[in-house]
Amino acid sequence: MDDLFYEDAIRQRLVEITVARLEKWIPSRVGETNDEYLKRVCATVSKEFNGYSISHVSGRYLADTLTSRANAARMLADEQRYIIDETTAAVRFIIPLETSQQDIVEDFEELEDLPGSTSTHDQLQEEKLVRALFFNVFAEAVVRNVEGEDAIWLVEEAPSSRRLYVWRKQKSES
Repeated sequence: MDDLFYEDAIRQRLVEITVARLEKWIPSRVGETNDEYLKRVCATVSKEFNGYSISHVSGRYLADTLTSRANAARMLADEQRYIIDETTAAVRFIIPLETSQQDIVEDFEELEDLPGSTSTHDQLQEEKLVRALFFNVFAEAVVRNVEGEDAIWLVEEAPSSRRLYVWRKQKSES
């Protein structure tokens, strides 16, 4: 994960994504060179994504569909997997959206007056930009580099939505 927080690594991902595709989310400016544009997009990535936390979670997972104890015992005797012990790395990116920030001046009483989960147009636009950059710069790099996993799960919690994404390894046909 640390490799994703260096300017040259981010710039490499941006070049792989291509300027043409990046311009869907961050338009280039008149007279701006590709080098200037990529530097500006790197600065945007740096502003929006400045860290992560990681924890390890132990769990047990079904390797296949639910079955009886007798069938599971046969699977075990045949050296097939049924319940798998697994350690999972849970990575959390906390992305402070500029449009959802609220300054507290005096005390916490004013928190009672804050709007609920109503999203403004600017907030939705910022979420859309952050989501596009996150998936294209970070998630794509992680999915490509994580080897040997049957699935990678990503839970997105944004002010306007909550989603689960799952990348599954294609089962090879024997």
